[in-house]
Amino acid sequence: MAMFDDVDKKLSGWFNAGAEKAKGMSETLRLSNAIREEETKQAELYRQMGKYFYDYFAVAAEGKMKEWCDGVKASQQQVQVYKEQIQTLKGTVSCPNCGAEVSSGSAFCNVCGTKIEHKVPKASAGRICPVCGASVPESAAFCTSCGTKIPAVMEEAKSAPAVSTEKKRCTNCGNELEDGQMFCTVCGTKVELEKEQEVVSEQPVLEEAVTEQPVETDNAVAEETKTEESSAEAVCPYCGSALEPGQIFCTNCGQKLGE
Repeated sequence: MAMFDDVDKKLSGWFNAGAEKAKGMSETLRLSNAIREEETKQAELYRQMGKYFYDYFAVAAEGKMKEWCDGVKASQQQVQVYKEQIQTLKGTVSCPNCGAEVSSGSAFCNVCGTKIEHKVPKASAGRICPVCGASVPESAAFCTSCGTKIPAVMEEAKSAPAVSTEKKRCTNCGNELEDGQMFCTVCGTKVELEKEQEVVSEQPVLEEAVTEQPVETDNAVAEETKTEESSAEAVCPYCGSALEPGQIFCTNCGQKLGE
């Protein structure tokens, strides 16, 4: 019986030790979570302190604080650039009054009715990417914003015929109008159609008098042929560039003429 009592005591000791260990692990986990919560609170307080300083004292900041404030300002400007690029890809603009996204071709906001002022691109020394509208340096081969290859696009743009994209708008509400539309579908205002003034110049038809042309003789034909040959422009037989009368050497390839 004494042997069983010893076994029972050992088992009880093991169970008690395991329970204490589990309790300790649970308490450790609870404290670790509490530490993380406090650190999260600290980070939020630091963020609020920094934002408060930036909002009210960034202008007078000096040293390291000024460097950090400048970094925040640069980051905000970059975020705005990214937002504008997204709007360009989506074909929308932001309403300056309510912030709603409206079509880039709209004259007024469809939410609050505020007039949309469209930005007019300023002329610059560089080029404008025809895909995203970003300014591209003259020597750049690709757009730094969307990656479009600039030379190929610019050549296509030059070779393509110019097409007028200006839309006719309602004089009352600014809504886009289709060709031949008599009334605005938004406000009902009657559309004043522009009268095309066609100036037709009526010129009297004159009958040309038929005059007898003298028959050219063989001598006249020979003189005309000689005149045409003498008036023909001389070219270098080696490179084909134009030559001046009396030129001895070609100024393009350097070959001596008449050899």
